[in-house]
Amino acid sequence: MYEDDAGNRIFAALPNYTYNQRGLQEENGYVPAYQKEGSILTAHLFNEKGRLQPISQRIDTENLRLMLQPGDKIITIHIPGGGKLYPDEVMASIRAADKLFSRYFQPFKAIVCETWFIDPALRDDVVKDGSNIAAFADLFDIICGTDNNNHSIFEHIFKVKRQPLENLEPQNEFQRRMVERAIAGEKLYWSYGVLKKKYCNELLKERES
Repeated sequence: MYEDDAGNRIFAALPNYTYNQRGLQEENGYVPAYQKEGSILTAHLFNEKGRLQPISQRIDTENLRLMLQPGDKIITIHIPGGGKLYPDEVMASIRAADKLFSRYFQPFKAIVCETWFIDPALRDDVVKDGSNIAAFADLFDIICGTDNNNHSIFEHIFKVKRQPLENLEPQNEFQRRMVERAIAGEKLYWSYGVLKKKYCNELLKERES
C-alpha cells in the first residue's frame, strides 16, 4: 500500500495469487505483474471496489510513501457473532482498541479486518446500501482475497454443518439470495479491509488530545 501527500492510497497486488478478468482470485487466472525499476513500479492495482484491474500500470513511487507491506505489524479486527454492526458501536470499539494498542503495542502500521461480508461481489448484488453491513464496509479500503469455499454459507449464515447447498432452507431474503448465488456457481471471497485514512486521522487526533 502506497500513499501520496494528499492521503490517497494505492494498493498493488503482489504476484502471489492468480486472478480472473473480473478482478477476483481464480486458480487458473493470470499472475499479476510486479516489477520495480528504480522508482517506477509496474503492477496491477486494486480499484475502489477492491477488485484487481486487469491492465497493469506504471507508477512513479518517488513521491509516494510505502505504507504497508508483508511483515508489517497490524491490528486485526475480530467480529463477534450475533451482533448488528451498528456503525456507532463499531467505531466506539475501534477507538477503544486503538487507545489500548497505541499505548502498549506500538508501532503498528494499520487496522485491518478480514471477513467474508466485505466481499466486493456481495456489495454489487446482495448487500443493500444503507444497511449496517454496507456501513461497516464503508469504513475500509477493500481488497478482495481468497476463495471462501462457501465456508461462511454454512458456518456464519445458516449455522449448519456442510451439506448440499440445495438442502439449505432460507429463513430470510439475505439467506435466500446467498444460497441462490452459491448454487449458481458464484463464489464467496474472504476480503481484507484497511481502515480508511480519514478514520485513522480521527484516531490520531484522539491520541493527541
